Amino acid sequence: MSEEYALQFLQANMHLSAPELEDGRLDLNNAGQFDAVLHSLCDLRAARGVLTCEFTVPASLCNRRGTLHGGAIGTIVDILSTGALATQSERLGVSLNINTDYLIAIPQGEQCKVVCKVVKLGRTIATLNVELWRQKTGQLAAQGRHVKFLDTAEKRLEAWCVVLGAVPAAY
Repeated sequence: MSEEYALQFLQANMHLSAPELEDGRLDLNNAGQFDAVLHSLCDLRAARGVLTCEFTVPASLCNRRGTLHGGAIGTIVDILSTGALATQSERLGVSLNINTDYLIAIPQGEQCKVVCKVVKLGRTIATLNVELWRQKTGQLAAQGRHVKFLDTAEKRLEAWCVVLGAVPAAY
């Protein structure tokens, strides 16, 4: 519904009760969970229908070839596209379909930019798009499409916070 709502959604997913490091990232000490990819996000920005961020690919999210694991990319598509949706809707929905195209590898230590957009927001269906760009080369590395069902009776961010055990800032 707003940029602030989207950032609160992502902060709840990043367990914001954790202490902040000097560089602004969170000291979570729980890498290895499915959402560990979110822990290294920086320069998070939200505007109506758009969410962007950057991160450096950590070794903990790499496959045996030393590049960002496809599962980590899938998590980025899932969670961050929902963050983009939160800029326009209080109903965050449930996934109907997530499709990801892996175009080129993103090596460990490389900076990556993520751009998420709301393509279409209907009464009960939302279509979202995510692009991962290699900063060094400017190449599109992966793109994802996320289709979500928006239940008309769904509760707001509070439901996410209960599940994650986080307490959001007042709206």
